[in-house]
Amino acid sequence: MNKDITLTATSSYTGTYQWYSGSTAINGATKKSYVATKGTNTEGKVTYKVKMKSEKRTPEATYVAAIDKKAPAISITSKIATKDNLTISLSETSSGSRLKGYAITSSATTPITWTAISGTSYLNTFSKATGTYYIHVKDAAGNTTYKTVSITSMDPPTCSISLSGTMGTNSWYKTNVGVSMATSGTVSSKGLATTANSTNGVSSVTHSTDTSGVTYYGYVSNVAGSYSCSKTFKRDASAPAISVTTKISEVSNLTITLQDNMSGLSGYAITTSTEKPSSWTSISGKSYSKTVTKITGTYYVYAKDVAGNTTYKSVYVQALKSPTCSISLSGSVGDNDWYDGDVTVKMTTSGTATTKGLATTKNSTNGKTSVVHSSDGKSITYYGYVRDKAGNVGKCSINVKKDSTGPSISSSNSGNSNWTNQNVIIKGSFVDNISGTNGIVYRYSKTGTNYSDWDYTPTTTFSGTWSAERNNDVYLVATDKAGNTTTAYAGKVMIDKTPPWYVSHKYQYMPDWASYNNAILFDFGENIGVSSIQLQYCYVDTWCGSNPNKQCSNLSIYNQGWADWSTQYYLMSGTTYRASAGFGCPRYSVQIRYYIRDYAGNESYLGPYTTYLG
Repeated sequence: MNKDITLTATSSYTGTYQWYSGSTAINGATKKSYVATKGTNTEGKVTYKVKMKSEKRTPEATYVAAIDKKAPAISITSKIATKDNLTISLSETSSGSRLKGYAITSSATTPITWTAISGTSYLNTFSKATGTYYIHVKDAAGNTTYKTVSITSMDPPTCSISLSGTMGTNSWYKTNVGVSMATSGTVSSKGLATTANSTNGVSSVTHSTDTSGVTYYGYVSNVAGSYSCSKTFKRDASAPAISVTTKISEVSNLTITLQDNMSGLSGYAITTSTEKPSSWTSISGKSYSKTVTKITGTYYVYAKDVAGNTTYKSVYVQALKSPTCSISLSGSVGDNDWYDGDVTVKMTTSGTATTKGLATTKNSTNGKTSVVHSSDGKSITYYGYVRDKAGNVGKCSINVKKDSTGPSISSSNSGNSNWTNQNVIIKGSFVDNISGTNGIVYRYSKTGTNYSDWDYTPTTTFSGTWSAERNNDVYLVATDKAGNTTTAYAGKVMIDKTPPWYVSHKYQYMPDWASYNNAILFDFGENIGVSSIQLQYCYVDTWCGSNPNKQCSNLSIYNQGWADWSTQYYLMSGTTYRASAGFGCPRYSVQIRYYIRDYAGNESYLGPYTTYLG
């Protein structure tokens, strides 16, 4: 109820009443009736009690007075838009009272027609044209109120973004990009940035960095609402990076490395001029590397990215053929391709060699191209090495076999270079540790005719037997497989197998000799000389009384009882020898017999021979 309430106690008793608000007595409220009041624009429930004051009895009744003198609350929001631009919020918090209706009118006059509502709150949104509106509300207690709102109808603004700049290929911008936002409608707030809903107030920017994809967002708003727009683009204003490396070589001498971290590579070309290539080799990806072979000259390496940016880099290539080498030998060649003297080892090169070497060790860089080899060896390898400044290497080798030393000879002579009547054997061995032995012969002089008519094994040993009478020096001549010879003296071969023989004798008086100065001259057939002579004699004349035991009639011809004569003898000349002695019976005949030995050991018994002493 929206007015004061009169409360009347009903009781069979008469007397004085006392009204209470809660447990507090209300002054002046001592009658049977009491008027419950509320101030203007207040509301609420109040509980009243009444007792018989005179009898102090318990209350006969409890009254609840629900008084609502406060109109419902109205909250209004509006937006400047042509649709759903008015929102009303109504609420009633009175105890016992609730909302009953609302009306939206164009005047402050309390409406006749209400839209019924119930409950303690109400919310609704309406579309209204531009104008002033009165929002009326009433509650169940009959309290009414209104609120005024003015509405301006306005559409939210719109925006769009445009781009400007030089477009390359494949939708890539290759210069700075102008980003501009165009708007329509009334704009109270705006923004253009790479973040959504920016209100920085900017409507134009310049994008100057490379990107594979960037989005710019536009934003506009007014009291009626907001609007967003966006634009995505990509920019690559940088040409690809080119790196080139070369090596001084004839093969695979130019390496190109291309890089483009933004739009990516699309092609390359290698030309000999600065004119833009008319044809490209297609490539893809962020990086590319390739090694090619070029002749000497200046080249231009071009690169192109997907955005159409191009660039080039010049490079000078020096193409060198890899050096090569070969080795030749020169010198005195003996048998079987063996060198028998110093060998000149010469290396011939081709190409440009900055480092070289020729030695018996591999990869020598001693700078030599010619050496003289002087040592003997079965197989000695010389290695050639050449290298250019590009690191290209050439190698060669050759084997040398050299033997300038003849075999070594050892021998024995069974005759020991003396006269003998036996066969003489010369034997021994010969060795050659380099090329190997080939054969051995003999000579009778240091230089002269070679003879090989003896038994020998050509490799290591030999044996020669001399049986015929001779008196010769013997030289051994050994040959190795390289043709070297060694001459060694093997001593003399002195063989005499013929015994001496008697030629003649005669008596000769030698007055210059001692007593009985008589001598016998002997001539023997012996050309090597007599080594010993033993002479025996006897008298033919028996009357020689001075030596009765020397008479030939008393002695056998071979009786050793014959008187010996002196064995001293002297070589007169040629083969004539002289022996002298005194005879007891001069001028008489004697018989003489001889035993003779030569230096070879041959022996002869000669006689008896008769000679006249007188």
